[in-house]
Amino acid sequence: MTWSELTNNWSSALTRLQFRFPNADKKTVATLPSSRKVLARYLAEQNDLTEFEADQQLQDWLLVENLARQAPDIRASE
Repeated sequence: MTWSELTNNWSSALTRLQFRFPNADKKTVATLPSSRKVLARYLAEQNDLTEFEADQQLQDWLLVENLARQAPDIRASE
């Protein structure tokens, strides 16, 4: 999942994001962050990570989200 896809479906992704980053306050992140960097900075502060670590974990989470979205398509083509 790209940042663009995430922003287009923010409300749906928010619950899954909170599952991955449990210290993220739902009220704080309910409003779409202005950029991935802003979100990574917030996640770093809330989860005792460096900004680099938070960005890497966010990137990993986006990859997993993308793979999960593609799974039904892959199963259908088998």
